[in-house]
Amino acid sequence: MPLSSYRVLQIGSGIASDYCGKLFADFGADVVKLEPPGGDPLRRMPPMVTDTESGYFAWLNTNKRSVPEAALEQLLSGADVLIDGRPPAMVKVQHDIWRRRHPGLAITAVSWFGESGPYRDFAGTDAVCRSLAGLVVLTGAIAGPPLLATEGQSAILAGLTAFIPTAAGLYERASGARRFATSVYEASLGVSEYEWAIAWDAGGSRSRPGINRFGRNYPVGIYSTKQGLIGVTIVTPGQWRGICEMMGLPDLARQPHLSLNTDRLKNSAEIDAAFGPVWLTRTAEEWFERGLEYKLPLAVVPTMDELLRQKVHRDRGAFVPVSIGGKSFES
Repeated sequence: MPLSSYRVLQIGSGIASDYCGKLFADFGADVVKLEPPGGDPLRRMPPMVTDTESGYFAWLNTNKRSVPEAALEQLLSGADVLIDGRPPAMVKVQHDIWRRRHPGLAITAVSWFGESGPYRDFAGTDAVCRSLAGLVVLTGAIAGPPLLATEGQSAILAGLTAFIPTAAGLYERASGARRFATSVYEASLGVSEYEWAIAWDAGGSRSRPGINRFGRNYPVGIYSTKQGLIGVTIVTPGQWRGICEMMGLPDLARQPHLSLNTDRLKNSAEIDAAFGPVWLTRTAEEWFERGLEYKLPLAVVPTMDELLRQKVHRDRGAFVPVSIGGKSFES
């Protein structure tokens, strides 16, 4: 395994820091998770596998060893990396001390809002970070509140964001170990909806486009077929002509009021009425194959049950057993 020669310590409770540590463990590092008395609070985060153990916690901490956090000081001298998910106000001075004592120790701090700025000491949630990053305002029905993704979406992204520089920083450590800091909020900004950013930069706003409507292009979304769901992303004029040809509706591509992306979005109900019955004549797999013929960006969208059964994932060993509290599940 590429990182099997490294020992990583992980302290603090949080999905982002846990996922960063999980990536190190998945690549072979010896990851030691330091837990407070009574255990990490995430052990009680739903969904629960047993009355006292979380399935989410088990997945985040696969292949790690758990020890009391009181053992941190004695473990530092043998560690290569420290992932610190504690609040920023607690850690910066400690990190400076530890780096002087252990010059080969790389440190990455993971927090909700970073180490400076007015939000530094705020407690965060995925929903708050996603909202501040503009990832919520354009989702959901036109009339009604926006839709929120389940907790953990942005934190997982932040864990990956922390892992990449931390792992890269292990090279050339002879010139000095590095320290990085990342936040869930800043990681969320990296995938902000560009339409929201354009509207904000112009000093205006943009109305929520509605369910299964994205950006300023159409048709873009997920649609029901004879069997299964198909994902569609039509952007260029050539793709619009191609999908109309594929659907057996070439005249639709010649309609002036549907020639532009924004015009198609305004008239999406008309396109849905024309395309809807045609989608139901073939399965998602069949439409995917047809899309290849027309060079169209289509994708079969599996349900979770279908995803677990897909041959490509089974052949590659994408899902493995995760055990906790005497119970196990696939993930």
